[in-house]
Amino acid sequence: MKPIIEPINIPQDQLNELKALFANPKQPDLHKSVVLRKVSGGACLSCGSIPSHIVKYKVYGMTKIEKYCQSCLERLVTNKTKVNR
Repeated sequence: MKPIIEPINIPQDQLNELKALFANPKQPDLHKSVVLRKVSGGACLSCGSIPSHIVKYKVYGMTKIEKYCQSCLERLVTNKTKVNR
């Protein structure tokens, strides 16, 4: 089952706002998650940060969608490559 990997296109101004929001420790986590869900559809599945890619798997005729940030996606791809060898 080979996944389809697509980038998430977040406008630069919204991306800067998200980074500032996540860097501010005074902002409640609930507020961060609500804003992140509105802008990108959710958080990185592995670490909870701002996602940069959508990974889609076909499973039993349905599509499973996961979101990952760049570093978690690289780890996922590296680990899958090691497992498949």
